[in-house]
Amino acid sequence: MDYKVVTSCRICGSTDLHSYLNLGETPLANALLDHPDSEYCTYPLELLFCTECSLSQLSIVVDPAILYKDYPYHSSVSETFKTHCREMAKDVKAIIDSNKPWKPIENTKEGTLSGGFHDLTHSVLDIACNDGCLLNEFRNEGFNVMGVEPSTNLANISSSKGITTVNDFWSEESSRNIPLCDVVTATNVLAHVDDPKSFLVSARKKLSSYKNGIIVVEVPYAYNMITNVQFDTVYHEHLSYFTLKSLQTLFNSCGMRIFRVDQKDIHGGSLRVYASPFYYKEHESVSELEQFEENSGILTFPKYLNYSRDVEQIKENLILLIEWIRENGKRVVGYGASAKGINLINYCGFKPSDLLEVIDDTPHKQGKYIPKSGIPIVTRAALDYCRPDYILILAWNFADELMKNCDLQRTRGCKFIIPIPSMRIV
Repeated sequence: MDYKVVTSCRICGSTDLHSYLNLGETPLANALLDHPDSEYCTYPLELLFCTECSLSQLSIVVDPAILYKDYPYHSSVSETFKTHCREMAKDVKAIIDSNKPWKPIENTKEGTLSGGFHDLTHSVLDIACNDGCLLNEFRNEGFNVMGVEPSTNLANISSSKGITTVNDFWSEESSRNIPLCDVVTATNVLAHVDDPKSFLVSARKKLSSYKNGIIVVEVPYAYNMITNVQFDTVYHEHLSYFTLKSLQTLFNSCGMRIFRVDQKDIHGGSLRVYASPFYYKEHESVSELEQFEENSGILTFPKYLNYSRDVEQIKENLILLIEWIRENGKRVVGYGASAKGINLINYCGFKPSDLLEVIDDTPHKQGKYIPKSGIPIVTRAALDYCRPDYILILAWNFADELMKNCDLQRTRGCKFIIPIPSMRIV
């Protein structure tokens, strides 16, 4: 079997898990096809809620060798994301420059971490560095940079930018020959990891013992997913869906403390947490978000049951809208063959008769087909001859950027459908 069934929480070990969303048997969203009739595998796609630590997680774990052998998502394609990375590099530099901790939180089995700092050039290690988008921005801020990336195609692109890149999954073994650094970053990867504890412990070991080393992690925020009914962000690569409480439980178990948390708009709403095995004064953002989560209901199961009902309503409304458009002789295409977009297409059961094609700006995806639906993925140039009446913005988290790319279509009378958090036409 190329997947395993989850029976306990991967953070706290609790077996008190409750199902609240089942999207059925679904193909891997990033397993694009060379032909519309090519064979593909499907896997259960179900979300479970842990009542102990508030983590949501998939009910199965697909073999990562299948998921990431040739990964089609390229970070640098999106200008929105590049801007986000640029701001992140500046933020991290400011924090590490302004904080001078002097002692570790605790002595760990891996060895005593001693405090101290000096004025050598900062260094950063990015785990799952994709095509080097974030590291390039850190380099622009004067950091020495290094990355680890499991997908060979992406590791090669990162290396071609002059970034030292290890082509491997992050683990205790793969990290042995990686030098110590001041900052370890992990953006949009912790949610993909089946054993986040060993992941973070190995990352902690890479923090220099003579500087104010920190780990910076970004994950999609479960509150945004639930409140804005972002069901399409549930796919097989995303094993975990975090609250601050679940992240604190995780980092504490790894000998680190979250001392700051920022909420970011990227990817529909994300948390960026800063943690360290060294002493850092806790920023007010931590207690504020703790109180917010207590008051919002995101830590209790009823909130999640309401979410599943909202998901069904969005699906029904979107199907009815596409049917109405077709019945009136209008043409619809999609824009953004992201994993979430592909997931939305398949959950709604759309076919080429519903969406003629899906536009995507990633060359690696163009000429491929979406698994199950068989809808072709084409370049933006296809809009010139297709002349759609409506464009369904599948990568809605980059809606402004994608709609700007289609200004010419707008002048021709084309309208945009944004499906989430509530369907609207602009």
